[in-house]
Amino acid sequence: MLKPKIWIIGQYISPEQFGYHSKYHFIAQKIYKSFDILIISADKSSHHDFDLNNRESKIRVFEKVKYLLLKSDYNSNSKISKILSSIQFALKLTILTFFKRKPDIALITIPNPIIGIILLPILKISRVKVITEVRDIWPLAQKELYAIPQYHPYYIIFKLIEVFNHRFSDLIISPLKMYDKYLKDYKMSFKNYYFVPQATKIIELKSNDSSNKDVIKGIYSGDINSFCAFKEFLEAVNITSKKHNIDLTMIGGGDQLDFAKKYVKENKLKNIHFLGKTTKEELFNIMDSNKFDFAISLGPIRGKELFNNYGLSSLKILDYMNYNLPVFSTVFNSSCSDLSKELGGYFCENTDPLDISLHFDEFLSKIKDFKIRASNCRDFLLNERSIDVVSQKLEKIFISTY
Repeated sequence: MLKPKIWIIGQYISPEQFGYHSKYHFIAQKIYKSFDILIISADKSSHHDFDLNNRESKIRVFEKVKYLLLKSDYNSNSKISKILSSIQFALKLTILTFFKRKPDIALITIPNPIIGIILLPILKISRVKVITEVRDIWPLAQKELYAIPQYHPYYIIFKLIEVFNHRFSDLIISPLKMYDKYLKDYKMSFKNYYFVPQATKIIELKSNDSSNKDVIKGIYSGDINSFCAFKEFLEAVNITSKKHNIDLTMIGGGDQLDFAKKYVKENKLKNIHFLGKTTKEELFNIMDSNKFDFAISLGPIRGKELFNNYGLSSLKILDYMNYNLPVFSTVFNSSCSDLSKELGGYFCENTDPLDISLHFDEFLSKIKDFKIRASNCRDFLLNERSIDVVSQKLEKIFISTY
């Protein structure tokens, strides 16, 4: 008997050695014996790079997982580049769908909903069952994060696309903890909905005691751009460093990186170090060798109501929790995040530099208490967010959908 054929479609998916979005790579490794799985991803993006010499579309196998890698010509982290890359990715995949054996089920995990509206019609015509994973609420995000009104064409377009994707998908899933509340609040029409949380591979934990007890060592991994409260956080660190002996490692790239380096140099902040962008594998190597005391999660400058109402599905927070690290976070509250106060989360729901510095001071003053709370993070991940747990949920969904 042929195994059900599953396409997992997501332009950022890759193994850890090439990028950050590795959840479905590990899930595919867990369930490939039950299903014929093909992951369809872009060969490179602002989030990953397979570093292929021959960039033509080809089937490749990484750690027993089959990939179809589509060439991408738009790889920057800008908003327009992300939209263009999604359009190109969806169009190429739509063309390929005409010439390949159709899957039984297609799971579309979308960074933005444009992929769905292009690809979904051809899949439905081909009688493929479609599961759409919503990772970000694009219509509401454009309204809140970019301060555009509801009657703005950009908002209207994405709202119509959202309605289309929800109406014609056979199943909607989301890692956002309160996405069902969003569906009710906005009276979204859909057939079925399931909460399927983010997943992380439980890594081998090495001792995380700081080698220098006089220095409190922190790590930030993510975008260094004007979208998040990065500038404000640097100003807060400048204030807080006068009271606490801290050392910060900042990993990532973006439009504020040059400004950040200049700010650190001009203010003689020798306790802040920029390492640039890394893969997840490289990030884990850095975390293994540096013995950090805490981690930093910086939310966007705007959008407080969006994330506090409907949830946060940050992969990096799970990475921090894997190391039992307490996390200092701006904007988000504990009710909509996997990270809670009981697990060492500290939430500053403002982005004013002085306010951040006051909260950061309190967090650092009680860092020992937060580290004790964070020591339970891995138990939570093992029971609720491990690859094994989420793979079992998805396997049941695939079987019931098939």
